[in-house]
Amino acid sequence: MTLETLRDGCGQVADARAARAVLRAARGILFDLDGTLIRSEEVIDGAREVLAAYGARAMILSNNSSDCAEGLSRRLAGAGLDVAAARIVLAGIEAVRAVAALWPGARTMMLASAPLIAQARALRLEVTDERPDVVLVARTPAFDYAALARAANAVRAGAAFVVANPDTSHPGADGRLVPETGALAAAIAAASGRAPARVFGKPQPELFRAALDRLGLAAGEVVMVGDNPETDGAGARRLGIPHILIGERLPLRALLA
Repeated sequence: MTLETLRDGCGQVADARAARAVLRAARGILFDLDGTLIRSEEVIDGAREVLAAYGARAMILSNNSSDCAEGLSRRLAGAGLDVAAARIVLAGIEAVRAVAALWPGARTMMLASAPLIAQARALRLEVTDERPDVVLVARTPAFDYAALARAANAVRAGAAFVVANPDTSHPGADGRLVPETGALAAAIAAASGRAPARVFGKPQPELFRAALDRLGLAAGEVVMVGDNPETDGAGARRLGIPHILIGERLPLRALLA
């Protein structure tokens, strides 16, 4: 069997048996993180075993916009999930890299975590709230009314409005939601009257292409495993990547033989 024969007309793998066959056939496996392997700090049932079974071919492909790969790798290791930093592709870090490539040395307002700010400085962006050329929005619990006012006024004055990912929330522990980058960006867009100029993260293709480049594989050689049809599923489908959607009908543990 090939990856092509095991998926439906929309690229989705329909059942547990087909999913296991797809995973065996794939040369690379792209795993979403939040909602698929973890919920905040809670490890989802079967995640350790799935990574142990498929880890040699695995790459985490996440809309996470607060961590760097090294820090996330250490945090996951503490929860018993063994994923090397080189096998982690994150929307926040990729967005910072894109800003540095598109606007070299730009004055950049960072509504972001310390690891992303450090990455921006390492790439020679000038991190400042004064007359920025770019406003980069990622997930940060430090977002407040003052930050909203600074960002909205900078965007209204002409700064490029860049968003690390479109997610408004992701699943947290005990069924609670965790507000995400897209929710913060929506507030800035509403206040400034301007939509983002660039949005990174799934379902946009940049994150998928970064993972494929790192694996050295083509889209037809990998499979996407995630919980969100609007990001994991839609993004994979755009690039012709088969996808397995985890949920009540197909729990993560069902991927184990």
